[in-house]
Amino acid sequence: RLKHDKHAKRWMPHINLLYPFVPDTGSNFQDAAAALEKALADVAPFELRLDEFGHFSFGKSSTMWLRPVADNDALHAVQQKLEQT
Repeated sequence: RLKHDKHAKRWMPHINLLYPFVPDTGSNFQDAAAALEKALADVAPFELRLDEFGHFSFGKSSTMWLRPVADNDALHAVQQKLEQT
């Protein structure tokens, strides 16, 4: 990844659960972060299996992705808490 991705040091591997979110400046971000931290405080660590590989291209660039298994109740519960918050 370091060889082919100029943003490798900026963006760690991640899953987008809320997008778009809020601007990363000002109190909106701080308020949102505090609300999400409170909403997720009782979430216990859980395992996540990835079962599908794919990619999409835009211009001269591509993004590769791994899809989590569809029946991960813990991940669905986190997503629901985030959306409700």
